[in-house]
Amino acid sequence: MHLVHLVQSLALAHVALAVTNAPNRGWRSLVRRADNDTAAAGGNATDPSPYATIVPSETLKWTPCLEDLVNQATAANLTASKRRFECARLLVPYDYEQGNASAGQFSLAVIRSQAVDRSNYKGPMFVNFGGPGGSGTSELLGKLLGPGAKTTEELLKDYDVVSWDPRGVGSTLPALTCYSAELARTFSSLNIIQASLYGSNDSLVRLDAENQVRARGCVEHSGDILPYVGTLYAAQDLRRLVESYGHCDKLSYIGFSYGTLLGAFYAALYPDKIERMILDAAHWIHIHQGVIDPTYATQEIFNPKQYVDPDKILEDFFNWCFLAGKERCEFWYDSPSAIRDAFFKLDNRLHEQPFPVPSKPDGWVLSWAQFRSALFQLLYNPLDEFPGIATQLAQLTNGTYNTAIADAPKNPFDLPHLTDPIKKMKNGAENTPVITCADRPNWSMGDNLKEVDAYLRSKEVTDPTIFGSYLVGYLSLLCSRLPTNTTKRFTGSFKDITTSKPILFVSTLHDPVTPLHMAYSASSGFIGSSVLINNITQHCGLAQMSECTTNAVRAYLTDATLPENGTMCQPQLLPWGLLPEGGFAPDGTTVEGLLSAEASPGESKKKTPGAGILGSSFD
Repeated sequence: MHLVHLVQSLALAHVALAVTNAPNRGWRSLVRRADNDTAAAGGNATDPSPYATIVPSETLKWTPCLEDLVNQATAANLTASKRRFECARLLVPYDYEQGNASAGQFSLAVIRSQAVDRSNYKGPMFVNFGGPGGSGTSELLGKLLGPGAKTTEELLKDYDVVSWDPRGVGSTLPALTCYSAELARTFSSLNIIQASLYGSNDSLVRLDAENQVRARGCVEHSGDILPYVGTLYAAQDLRRLVESYGHCDKLSYIGFSYGTLLGAFYAALYPDKIERMILDAAHWIHIHQGVIDPTYATQEIFNPKQYVDPDKILEDFFNWCFLAGKERCEFWYDSPSAIRDAFFKLDNRLHEQPFPVPSKPDGWVLSWAQFRSALFQLLYNPLDEFPGIATQLAQLTNGTYNTAIADAPKNPFDLPHLTDPIKKMKNGAENTPVITCADRPNWSMGDNLKEVDAYLRSKEVTDPTIFGSYLVGYLSLLCSRLPTNTTKRFTGSFKDITTSKPILFVSTLHDPVTPLHMAYSASSGFIGSSVLINNITQHCGLAQMSECTTNAVRAYLTDATLPENGTMCQPQLLPWGLLPEGGFAPDGTTVEGLLSAEASPGESKKKTPGAGILGSSFD
């Protein structure tokens, strides 16, 4: 993936709660978004999404959808999956306590793919891919049809795989929006990112001003639904989805990143309604409970020492680039420390002087803020992204980087009007802060901008980590302007909860936004739960499977058997084709290669990289 593609998508960057720019993102364009002005009461013939003609109902009424798309994908050899899709719209009340349609209803966009093997049918497996603000209907297509789908077929063949767009998101109506024009959204989001990186002396006041603009837009365009988009309501919607599905009264669920928070809310609200629950890349679950030490947010969220994993991943880049050698890694120097020095020399140069990219037909300017932002997002998926990072760092260093701003990843199913990443994630830029702040409105460092600015520029923030000021800066004023005091919130506790089936938590050893200690912290609140560690650098532990992780997940899905707490699985493959035990994988071995779940009798298991369950990368 080119830096330019990430620079294009920085207007959608959610930073600490980011929606990952996954390798499968071309698949995300396969589902067109519903227009924001489509009424929840019914379909709209001008809406190009598969939900346009589906009449919302208070029960799930499934209709076949996306058949042409799947046939095209099969004909183009983009998928070997036998799965087909059905869509529905489910009406849910704005407020479950009021419980009547007159107060307002959301029309949830829901998608499912029925079980491939129904001989041992286990019902629905609900999946939330992260965010907040990520579209489950769009993501599910890529995960079930794109690279890595074979692993999903093996592990989830007995399940209907189900996802949905949470209230306010994607094709769910009414959609939450804070801007009437995409251009306004783009400029505002880019300005927020630029200000979060403290590239100038007025960064913080500009960040505050942009937050004011966004907040006013949210009230103007979506004021009627702002009080009803928090995770508490999303958990209640998930309960309604389970009940409406009708197979079983208990939930089977996989949640990635923000999806772990949604799953934890559900488990705390309905602890006796859990059949299976896998929570991968746990968020700060405990900061959302009803009673909490007010200093916790400052000690945890705004403490840059919590964000050391991105630095560790960058160190992995230096080390693995050196081991890969100059034939494979284009940013190679004669030691990891020399590669590190070359990187920071380039980083400092961009900080002092942005790089004018001489591409044709249109040149553009790569700023230090854009460079750091793009680099951070690329740390989500080192296996796929590190080789490309090395190439682009080398080009920036020697002045040959000239990727055109208009270039985009080519995919036969990238519809022309969706090649703009802003349209691919239509309202994602505002969903993340609005939903986050609905859950935790006091997630702010305060109103004294001078004091906040002094802290963010202090060595306490800038010295411990490379990216700490970036993450703390974005979060520092995230909720200071949004009017979310009328939203109902979770007032319970995440302590000593006994669920009907134990929860499996999953984490990587180094995760750029949800470090391992968060998984242990979350697990501590649920009696009998266990943490499985995938010894990789990646966002989400199940994004890169191995024989060990595959067996652990299979055992849990089969009879709820958990691995011993703290079990660590080793990877099959490292970036540049490096093997953990030394040497290189055969040429042509890629992330799409799959570890055979069961070797044939007399056949040894071939070492190939493990694709992720439900895809190769997550939000």
